[in-house]
Amino acid sequence: MKKGVTVLGLIAFLLIIGSAFMGVVTAEDIIIDTEIGESGFTEYPSRPAEGWFYVHDHDTFHTRAFNGNFWYTLCGEEGYGDPLYYGVWQASLPQSGDYEVFVRIPNPDPFVEDWPPYRTYTPTHSAVYQIYHKDGMTTKTVNQELRTGGFYSLGTFNFDTLASVILNDRTGEPYCSTMVAFDAVKFVPIAAPNNPPYTPSNPSPANHATGQSIHTDLGWTDGDLDAGDTVTYDVYFGTSTSPLKVSTAQSGTTYDPGTLNYTTKYYWKIVATDNHGASTTGPLWDFTTGSVPVHDMAVTNVYTEPASPDVGQSTTIYVIVKNEGS
Repeated sequence: MKKGVTVLGLIAFLLIIGSAFMGVVTAEDIIIDTEIGESGFTEYPSRPAEGWFYVHDHDTFHTRAFNGNFWYTLCGEEGYGDPLYYGVWQASLPQSGDYEVFVRIPNPDPFVEDWPPYRTYTPTHSAVYQIYHKDGMTTKTVNQELRTGGFYSLGTFNFDTLASVILNDRTGEPYCSTMVAFDAVKFVPIAAPNNPPYTPSNPSPANHATGQSIHTDLGWTDGDLDAGDTVTYDVYFGTSTSPLKVSTAQSGTTYDPGTLNYTTKYYWKIVATDNHGASTTGPLWDFTTGSVPVHDMAVTNVYTEPASPDVGQSTTIYVIVKNEGS
């Protein structure tokens, strides 16, 4: 069988129309198998075509491939045009970000092809995978002779919402001397590290403020770097430098401590916690309430109405008093 010429432009075409061949999207790992009819895998030429070979579990024979089966082709002839046989795995990702890409390397029991020239299954040492990601394309060469019977990591890459991997028959080995296996590809999302909430700031009353009202409410500013995170607050308040917790997991950034005492120094702090359990403790703040008001009453005016009552006539006496204290 002579492996002929095809057009690499078709690979680019497949990438452009990738939405028609995307793998199933889930919030977990995304695995695209090579079964005929798999929505995320496309091959050229289309199977079953001469040059594609199917291997599957049966009786006591085991492939140790994903879902118990895989396809392979013979390595192509270097310098003889473009690759003739290749496969494209494409996945629609739930969101952009970093994903680790794995390829399955089958480890079948030893076998010999049952057609001339009766080749023994010999995995390639140089399977060239092309990973198309946000920053371009990266090539990774994998020794399929490792026969891991499991998934092998190609590395971590940053993707938009479309991820593509291509494998072809070009290995650099003597023509038709080895087999290139096509098995499942897996995309594993790498969770971005969670950032804790910002440090609570901008206290109200201002730190070290004096002469504050006994009806003062507490207020502060906070938030979180990670979009979508929610933040709750524990409030610590009292007259000790180790104030007690007086409010737990409140959502607002104000707190009413009730009526306070005069001429008293109060200490308070805020602990902010996001919905992932990360927390940030704010600084210890303080303020002092004002003194008890002094009432210094002074009579400023006295008058009667009527001013000159007749004998036996009632009169009203008015006393004007002014508080000249603090």
